[in-house]
Amino acid sequence: MKKILSFLLIISLIGCGTTKSFEGNNLVPYAIINVSNDLNITGRLLDDNDTFLLVAINGTSQKYIKSEIKGYKLVQLPDERLMMEDIVSNTSNAANNTALYVVLLCTAIITSLVVSSSN
Repeated sequence: MKKILSFLLIISLIGCGTTKSFEGNNLVPYAIINVSNDLNITGRLLDDNDTFLLVAINGTSQKYIKSEIKGYKLVQLPDERLMMEDIVSNTSNAANNTALYVVLLCTAIITSLVVSSSN
């Protein structure tokens, strides 16, 4: 009986540690545009051609003509929507693992009480 309880405890501990980590491949291109000396704008890059940059800022697309800006830099940043989906998924996995741990722990306690009362 002790072997069964030990096995259940090991399984419950393994189950509580399995949550999905953030994906490293959720990166999308962003542009940091230097409009003036004290104004930098960051937005998701939609189009980059010879004459202009098309950038999504707060859900709207903005066109910046390259000859009218001081400079720009392209970077890879995490996608906010995919990160939120990962957070929801991690929270759900943690809740499921906690429920599994509680069920296995209660089963182990009840089993040990039944075994001890039968002796």
